[in-house]
Amino acid sequence: MIGAYVFIECANDPADIVLAASRLEGVKQVHALFGPLEAIAYIEAKDITSLEFIVLQFHKIPGVKNTDTRVIRLLPTQKILEEKKKEKLEEKEKEEKE
Repeated sequence: MIGAYVFIECANDPADIVLAASRLEGVKQVHALFGPLEAIAYIEAKDITSLEFIVLQFHKIPGVKNTDTRVIRLLPTQKILEEKKKEKLEEKEKEEKE
């Protein structure tokens, strides 16, 4: 799983863009901001190709002027925490099936 933050420069009302962006597949969170980049979205995808596809969907939203995407880089300690989180989830799912 790959995560990224997409900073969105808006030509129109950020509220409309945030609403439209929240409906895109892969968008987990989206918020309006104060400043030159008026919105930010957190997205997740299974691979870099899927991530690119999601980012391109932002440009189809009326009023999106530009985006700046930052792919999350997991550090070794974060990878360990992610693996433990995944293991716990798998254990919980297994227990629920029994």
